[in-house]
Amino acid sequence: MTEKKKIDFVIDPETNCFNCVSHNPESKTYSAFMLNRKSRLVHRHIYEQCFGEIPDALCVCHKCDNPKCINPEHLFLGTINDNVKDMVEKNRQAKGEKNSSAKLKEQDITKIRKLYKKGLSTRKLAKLFNVGKSTIFCVVSKKTWGWV
Repeated sequence: MTEKKKIDFVIDPETNCFNCVSHNPESKTYSAFMLNRKSRLVHRHIYEQCFGEIPDALCVCHKCDNPKCINPEHLFLGTINDNVKDMVEKNRQAKGEKNSSAKLKEQDITKIRKLYKKGLSTRKLAKLFNVGKSTIFCVVSKKTWGWV
């Protein structure tokens, strides 16, 4: 059996988050530890200690949106869809430049729309910005990047 390290945290007085400082504190993602040669997420472990077993296919979500938080009052169970819905409702999804696979930046979107209004074709714009014509079409029709 692997011995687990004591879980230590610091309380943020503004948010009342219990920020885990004992396990991978330098990381901005979830804190984890090894137990019986398996990696365990600290927030899931805390939830189980406080509320009991986590049913299969459920996530332990954060009301506070802080992956370092292990405050049991900030944790709740939900499906993956519940977690995604919560993320979208709080506008935390990686959209636009925050999406690591995005080829365009907000300033490109503004330029593309101006150039399109001036008569440049989607084909020429696609070549100019090194993306597909469908990407340009989605930008000018605001199917994507609609908030810009």
